[in-house]
Amino acid sequence: MEDTVPDICVSYDGTWMKRGHMSRIGIGCVIDVMTGLVLDAELLSTYCHMCETTGTWVKGNTPQRYDAWYDEHRADCCINYASTSGNMEVVAAELLWARSVDNHWLRYTSMLSDGDAKAFVKVQQLGIYPVTKEECINHVSKRMDTSLRNVVADCSKRNIPLGGRGTGRLTKETMDKLQTYYD
Repeated sequence: MEDTVPDICVSYDGTWMKRGHMSRIGIGCVIDVMTGLVLDAELLSTYCHMCETTGTWVKGNTPQRYDAWYDEHRADCCINYASTSGNMEVVAAELLWARSVDNHWLRYTSMLSDGDAKAFVKVQQLGIYPVTKEECINHVSKRMDTSLRNVVADCSKRNIPLGGRGTGRLTKETMDKLQTYYD
């Protein structure tokens, strides 16, 4: 069976319900690079509406009543994650790669992702099968633009001429041109 499982290149990224690292709900998605179809996704949540509403009300009555209620509710509880929201993307990747062969008969051997390498490092540490990382050209282009603008801003703060005057100096147009070489 192992030799009939195809190796594919996928795009992986995670996102949260809220921006920043304060969200209680996050998702990680594996997308086939060739077709653009979502192959698998993992939703992680530290929040359950029933626990917040009914559970709080029942808990206010008696602890024994809450324990009985929670035993019934446990199977339907939405809480499936108990760490920081910043680590949700990594944990989702771990779960998705761990079940790729068994559930989908696919090996995600090439991971196209943004510059964040934490999920890739975790997938490599699993050691299920070898995985290589590919950089998304859009993210590389954005990092190039940000870095160039930071250099210009830093030099102008310290009154350091950058690239001299006239032809060859680092202007906004030059930075835009350098960034488009990645497109």
